[in-house]
Amino acid sequence: MRIGLQTWGTDGDILPFLSLAGTLAERGHVVTIAYTSLDGKDHDALATRMGVRPVRVPAPIHPGADLFALTTSHSPLRQLRVLLERYHDPITDALFQASTALCAESDLVVGHVLCPTLTIAAEKAGIPRVALVLFPQGIRADGISPLGGDLGRWANSLMWSVGDALMTRRLFRPAQRLREGLGLRPWKSLLKEQFRSPVLNLVAASRTLLPGAIVAEPDLTVCGAFPMPGRNPAWALTPREQAFLDTGPPPVFLTFGSCTAFDPEGAFTLLTEAAR
Repeated sequence: MRIGLQTWGTDGDILPFLSLAGTLAERGHVVTIAYTSLDGKDHDALATRMGVRPVRVPAPIHPGADLFALTTSHSPLRQLRVLLERYHDPITDALFQASTALCAESDLVVGHVLCPTLTIAAEKAGIPRVALVLFPQGIRADGISPLGGDLGRWANSLMWSVGDALMTRRLFRPAQRLREGLGLRPWKSLLKEQFRSPVLNLVAASRTLLPGAIVAEPDLTVCGAFPMPGRNPAWALTPREQAFLDTGPPPVFLTFGSCTAFDPEGAFTLLTEAAR
């Protein structure tokens, strides 16, 4: 089968897609991945080594951009909106060109839930799209509120509906205009039409770390993190490291991934306080 994947963001958004692409190629599929690295990284060589054809869609920013400096707002919706307006919306046309080319040569596509251009292109081309979720915040489950915790199904559902209406109205405006220009109806619900797929929804996160209400959703497949094919050699620990791991309870690994580099001291303080 010819399978196309598209994603954009930092390493945490791209490497899981590369991992999935490599595994699909190992299984005999013809795989292409279109990706945009916000910090300017080139993953072409890695994709090629795994038998995947890479298509790099560049973003007009410089490596090392500080995502934390975009806004001081504590509102998750405001933070996401500013991030999209700064990094996604200006390259909507370039992303859509890549999405259209991907759909023209694929039998099936897999897209990041924050990649609406692939959803639009797949709908226009009439091919199935699989949604790949890397974070739980955008997964609607009436057994939990969007702010965390269970306020009861009625209150949870109301909060999700209000949040969905705000997101649909405020996010991905260039993509909404693109839909209308192509003769497609505007989205009525981002959570249902963009963050979910009627075909398959993969959640690349550990069941242990997800709320039970999300794991129980019937249309979600919680598959855990994707290991990189052929990239798991035996790791030789030093005697000191081995002694540390063998003494006491198993340690917990905490990280903000590539975002740690934007504020190393602040990230270290936050993670240390969280662990305590």
